[in-house]
Amino acid sequence: MKITWFWVPYTENLLCDYNPVPKQCRNAIFLPCSVHDVLISSQEQYYHRRTLMGGLTTIQQIIHIGTNITPPWLRSAVMLRMEPKDPAASYVSAANSGDEATFQLLDRWVSTCSKEHPERGCLVTNTDNWRPTRLIQLISPLKGKVIATEVANLATQDQYISLSHCWGQHRPTTLLTTNQAEMENGFDVTMLPQTFRDAVQLTWRLGIRYIWIDSLCILQDSAEDWQREAATMGDVYRFAYLNIGATRASDSTQGMFHTRNPGWLEVPRVTIQFEGYEPLSCILGDEWAIYRPIPEGPLMTRGWVLQERLLAPRMVHFGERQISWQCRGGWSNEMHTSATALQNGFHSLYVNEQSDMFEALFEERKNEQDTTKIVARAWSETVRQYAKLRLTFASDKLVALSGLVSRFSRVRPANDQYLAGLWKSELPASLLWYCSKRSKRSETYQAPSWSWASLEADDINTAAMTRGECASLVSANVDVVDKVNPFGQVSGGQVTINALVTKIRVLSQRYAGEHSAYRRYTCLLEEVDLEGYCHDIPDYKTHEGGMKFELGQLYWDDTPLPNAILDVAFIVGSTRNEQVDFGCLLLEKKGEVYERIGYIQFAAEKEKGEVALARKDLFQDVVII
Repeated sequence: MKITWFWVPYTENLLCDYNPVPKQCRNAIFLPCSVHDVLISSQEQYYHRRTLMGGLTTIQQIIHIGTNITPPWLRSAVMLRMEPKDPAASYVSAANSGDEATFQLLDRWVSTCSKEHPERGCLVTNTDNWRPTRLIQLISPLKGKVIATEVANLATQDQYISLSHCWGQHRPTTLLTTNQAEMENGFDVTMLPQTFRDAVQLTWRLGIRYIWIDSLCILQDSAEDWQREAATMGDVYRFAYLNIGATRASDSTQGMFHTRNPGWLEVPRVTIQFEGYEPLSCILGDEWAIYRPIPEGPLMTRGWVLQERLLAPRMVHFGERQISWQCRGGWSNEMHTSATALQNGFHSLYVNEQSDMFEALFEERKNEQDTTKIVARAWSETVRQYAKLRLTFASDKLVALSGLVSRFSRVRPANDQYLAGLWKSELPASLLWYCSKRSKRSETYQAPSWSWASLEADDINTAAMTRGECASLVSANVDVVDKVNPFGQVSGGQVTINALVTKIRVLSQRYAGEHSAYRRYTCLLEEVDLEGYCHDIPDYKTHEGGMKFELGQLYWDDTPLPNAILDVAFIVGSTRNEQVDFGCLLLEKKGEVYERIGYIQFAAEKEKGEVALARKDLFQDVVII
């Protein structure tokens, strides 16, 4: 086998005395080599990798290479990715991401997407010719004006581009009631911050004459206008021709384009030839760096951007090192082997998360049961991702997700109701969310205590226990602030359930991690005798009319309340093998109603658990606010 390794600034030929045959290739084999140990992966690994990468059709084989002269920038597993055709020099990265070469690459991405992905929904059919209330019309690359689309008589073929950006500490140029007339008469693009100027330049270069920028298309000093426009935010991005992400910039002054070292994007190219076989063109590089479809950057930490990037059919990210492309049919970036080709598989955009999202929101399925599972899984992942993101204004907690929620509402069961972050069809089991890291209740009211949106938390798990409900839903409702946006901000709400309720006293704490919300406590559970799975407690015994036991998991929503006498409502009691798994809400009584303050999960001996669930005298209606 002869390996020709092209790596700037030199070329090296490597010889390995091995001629593979299909049978031998079925097993992972290390090949002797003066510089490299070449690992030819098994067919099983190959197919597994195809699955993980979203079914990339261009992969023929994966070869991992280990070497003591690995370049320092290859930070993880070094790999070879073989392709059937040599993609050499199909694209050369420019020193500045705003150079003509970048625009030409983006042109090719757009063209490829338009031609090859019509069935994936990349070209959204806007049958009603929907437009945002306002757009910026580009008269020239240096002149623009704010227009009201209702009176502008835009043609059906008139497309617009949207911009995702961070506001940051520097407040960008904004549309106000005091300057609205001036902005509608026309303004110089040079008066805009750098990020906006770059977005205008790119829009003009792509041949599009309209762009939507939130701070310039929404009256920032009008609460009424903001609420109305926030309700349609999802559609703004869903119907955009392309969404531009100023991913690298923490505010509007930093711009999208910048000078970078193109050496970071140089990927060594390898030609491998087995005797009797056609040459194989490969790349040598950090697998994660090359196949990270979406770059990291300040933009990706912002809460509003989640729905923007998930709803936009196509998006280009201007990152710190390279530009990246995503659409519903594929992805690519400058570092990829063949930057002009879009790799198949929505799956690889955000690993597992995005695959579920696309299936749930945009693919039609005939099997209603499969649809329900996929949508539920996608929603759980949405909440988990959203909880990690940051918002400038806490009051945007539900509003910033409302566009995505609107889309979810179209694929959920008929007559389902959205309730401040939860869905009525999944109650009461969906009340059993929890935070695995430290959390606290928001200082200002955001949502009822039974909703994850009421907390400031970095990690929300919504699918704790979903089977074996022993409680039932009586009623549920929320008070929406803005009737125009039923998926937005709320001022109140309550859930009434019928459940087994008993008193519990949290006694000694047996474990505490510095950052974890999880604790193992010894508790006294009154009235219900649950024996089993508690035998590591030295003083395990019936005590004061109740059962003293150690809980499997207890997660406080906010500050722990040890030694307090609280209420616990049994929501799920799932029998498996010789035990019953319980999922419960930890409640604190406030007059005639309750507030949720935590989540409890533990297991009990099957016989005792079933006896407890048969205690109908302990079941009661509980109103949680």
